[in-house]
Amino acid sequence: MLISVCICTYKRAHIVNTLASINRLNLPPLASLEVIVVDNDSAQFAKELIEQVRIDFKYPLYYLTQNEQNISAARNLCLDKASGEWIALMDDDEVADENWLLNLYSSALQYQADIVCGRVHSTYPAGTEKWIIEGGFFDRKRHANGKVLTSCAANCTLINAAKINGRRFDLSYGRTGGEDAEFFNGLHLSGCKIVYCDDALVSEEVEKNRLNIGYLITRKMRIGATYSKYRFSQQSAAQKCIYVAKNACLAITGLLTTLFCLPLGKAVYYNKYLNFIDKYGKLKFLLTGKVKTMY
Repeated sequence: MLISVCICTYKRAHIVNTLASINRLNLPPLASLEVIVVDNDSAQFAKELIEQVRIDFKYPLYYLTQNEQNISAARNLCLDKASGEWIALMDDDEVADENWLLNLYSSALQYQADIVCGRVHSTYPAGTEKWIIEGGFFDRKRHANGKVLTSCAANCTLINAAKINGRRFDLSYGRTGGEDAEFFNGLHLSGCKIVYCDDALVSEEVEKNRLNIGYLITRKMRIGATYSKYRFSQQSAAQKCIYVAKNACLAITGLLTTLFCLPLGKAVYYNKYLNFIDKYGKLKFLLTGKVKTMY
């Protein structure tokens, strides 16, 4: 059995650490790996780094360049190149636990799943402000093993390649993010079973330029907007009206709650404020059809 591990990268030297963790993986029985790195930088920042890693790398390691700066296009090149029966996706700022892939595959078998999403644990550089850590703004929601999902991210995920059936990441999300949520929700709607595996772990240190409220607001606005885009832009007028009314009520309630939480400290206050921003982002997309570019 061949598993294709696919990683998109853009100007991150951390890709070396990511690949080192793949080199240490414990594999499922009778499994072999190929590793595909797609550099989304036309200047090929990662090329020399990959050549250095290749010297001691245990598996076939392919390096490709996607000159169009578009994360969806880079992910699609990964899918085009992958030849494995299973495709594992992770990001270039992550480090995989030694049993990451083994636990993803075991969950696929145990729960008869087509897609398995693992756990991403955020870590922080020295000097990170206390309110950011306490607020859990970069924490991902955890579930019980085997929990069925309707979508997931592409940073810690195993896919049965046969179930993709020619589907590709939507290029219109390539500069905004949200391409993975749209992709996997589409597979879910086509009948694929997505489950969560809490035992399949990767760690990710949050970059310093993201440790501020400005970034958190922009990200939350984008998450809300892209959610509306892939979940509701094609729904009926009646469904849209219900969705708008619900989120308008939640936004008003959230804003009032935010004001009351102002004396409780940044961790509490900003959590409430960002919940309001999420609802605002959802509404703004349906009113304007626009999503803020993040990349």
